[in-house]
Amino acid sequence: MFQGRVLASVIRVVAATGVCVCLGCGSDTASTATSAAGSGSPAGVTPELEHRLWRVAEGAAEGMGGRIESAEAVKSQHAAAVRLTSDAIVPGNEDVWAIQVEGVDKFVCIRSCSFPAGAQPPSGRFITIVINAETFETTDFGLAPNRVDLGELGSAIELHE
Repeated sequence: MFQGRVLASVIRVVAATGVCVCLGCGSDTASTATSAAGSGSPAGVTPELEHRLWRVAEGAAEGMGGRIESAEAVKSQHAAAVRLTSDAIVPGNEDVWAIQVEGVDKFVCIRSCSFPAGAQPPSGRFITIVINAETFETTDFGLAPNRVDLGELGSAIELHE
């Protein structure tokens, strides 16, 4: 059981790294302010921050050859976000954004995921991305057939273009 979780964590990190390379979501996109005093928006989210989160969602969808039906994000801590989105256990309580993207159709991970010869590439209707709240670097990534309830982590915001 422990080996399975470790293997799942390793695969998740390798996939996230591949997606990050493919999508260009590295530290060159330093974070803008994540709160605005008196903005009145959910969790102090500025329009600029919401736009950046949308761009991450959009890049992930495009990298998987799909289009976005809907996208949402919630600010949380790394360990909690990964536990909810992939059922993996990782250390760390740094602030992250968990983003969930629902596709119009299934997303298929061909370019940035490795899979055995002859096997079907990973696919799913939902992409989850966990990014560092300061650097916007992707820490974790996954594809799933079903939605996770990001509301379990806090107040989720709906993302728009």
